[in-house]
Amino acid sequence: TDTGLEVWSEGQLFSVSSDELPVNLSDAMLAVGPWQGDEVLWIALDSSLTGIRFDGQMAEAWSIELENAPSAMAGSSDGLWMLTDSELQLLGPNGLWLRYARPASGEQLASHASRSVLWVSEDGILQQVENETILTRTQTPGFSGLVTDSTGSALLFGPEGLARVRAGRFIRFIGIEEGTPLY
Repeated sequence: TDTGLEVWSEGQLFSVSSDELPVNLSDAMLAVGPWQGDEVLWIALDSSLTGIRFDGQMAEAWSIELENAPSAMAGSSDGLWMLTDSELQLLGPNGLWLRYARPASGEQLASHASRSVLWVSEDGILQQVENETILTRTQTPGFSGLVTDSTGSALLFGPEGLARVRAGRFIRFIGIEEGTPLY
């Protein structure tokens, strides 16, 4: 809100304040993801990342300085995903960073905190990231916005309406040349 951060828990609304919180939350990115066994609200503003853990009575906040400011952010069951100008990063629930090459099409990220699938999109191209594999999803309708539902499915919306794309399974075949048809 205009006055700060408020958390709804166990039927009550709590105001949260901390010196660790960014002053101007209107420009911040928000995501929910796991951290050391708890669900945490992550707030990114410029190159600062703040985690907030709330136990129903008390809030604990801490900040991490990032090397690069993220342009997009999403939380999944694997941790907190961030897209920067040069790479896709994952801050795992145990505090370890994993770094991946930035997908060629990457502007928006979407995921659900209880699912492992990450969706990446840009200019109508949709990619699914799961188990360290990227799959470009073809035959999606034109869309400008991307969110996920509780099943981890991508919800695409735009001029053509709303479409749901379910996360597909990846099946890896070892020893078969790329492009070889499977009969």
